Amino acid sequence: VWGGLALKIMQQSGGEVPFTWYTIYSTTIVGIPFSVIILVILLFGIHYLKRSGYVVQLKACGGNIHGAYESVLPVNSIRVKSYMLSGFFTALAALCIVAETVTGNPLSGSGYELESISAVALGGTSLAGGAGGFVGSILGAIVLKLVNDVIFFAGLGVNFQVLAQGLIIILALAVGGLLTKRSQTKAARMRGEKQ
Repeated sequence: VWGGLALKIMQQSGGEVPFTWYTIYSTTIVGIPFSVIILVILLFGIHYLKRSGYVVQLKACGGNIHGAYESVLPVNSIRVKSYMLSGFFTALAALCIVAETVTGNPLSGSGYELESISAVALGGTSLAGGAGGFVGSILGAIVLKLVNDVIFFAGLGVNFQVLAQGLIIILALAVGGLLTKRSQTKAARMRGEKQ
């Protein structure tokens, strides 16, 4: 929906980015690039979120929504916060892309949807919800970038990168389903032994 709206508003690249933003993004503070400073701030933010208990509540809502309601968790508040955080990180990534490409292109974000889902799935996050973490997602993104680079330097086309990402998602879904079924079988067996 938003991609279509972006194309409706701006059918082609929208000129240049203000020089101030490009200067801020490409500057260094005490010899450290601004993008690295942003990354460090984000890592501290992630650490704070993990320590605050929000991540546990988010996993509870993702893993078993009915159980979260029964545990009297503020499910709607947690959902709104997660959408707000997602929007914030998306906007931050968009600003970084705009500063890197120095243009406003309505199509610059297309293709990142599959790539981001693949990276998260590769990092061990369950696509069904309830399991996963920041570190795994970051490592998944790094591994996916390496896979894409290997495919590129092997002389294969972009189609093979998309194929690899699709296969990663299918494999993650299959492995996640098998692990869920295995843990459910194990839990049922343990309940049977207790009775």
